[in-house]
Amino acid sequence: MTKEEYAKIRGLASNMKVSVSGLVKRALIDIKRLEEEAYDKGFNNGVGWALNYIEEKNPWESCGVEEFTLPCPRYGKPMLFSSRFKEEWESKVKPILARAFSGWAHTRCLSKVKGKT
Repeated sequence: MTKEEYAKIRGLASNMKVSVSGLVKRALIDIKRLEEEAYDKGFNNGVGWALNYIEEKNPWESCGVEEFTLPCPRYGKPMLFSSRFKEEWESKVKPILARAFSGWAHTRCLSKVKGKT
C-alpha cells in the first residue's frame, strides 16, 4: 500500500470517527452496509443542497426567463406563456397566476405550518 493510499484510508477513518483498524474490521465484516451508508450520506447531502438551492434561488429566474405551456382549449396545440413577452407577462399572466396559486406553498412549508398547529 502506498503512502497516498494509506493517507486516504486514514482520512476516511477520521471522517467516520473510528480508528484505521476499526474501519478495516468494519469493512471486512460488512462491506455492503458500509457502501450503502456512504451512498446514502452522499445522496442526502446532494439532495439537501439541491433543495436548499431551489428554495433560495429559483434557477429559472437566474436565467431571467419564466415560462410554461398549456394546451389550447379549442385545438389542443400548446400555448406558450413566457416572461420574454414582458408587457403581457407583467400585466396579464403573472397577476392571474398569483391569484390562482395564492393558497399553494412548498410541501416542506406546509408540513412546518401543520406541525405548529
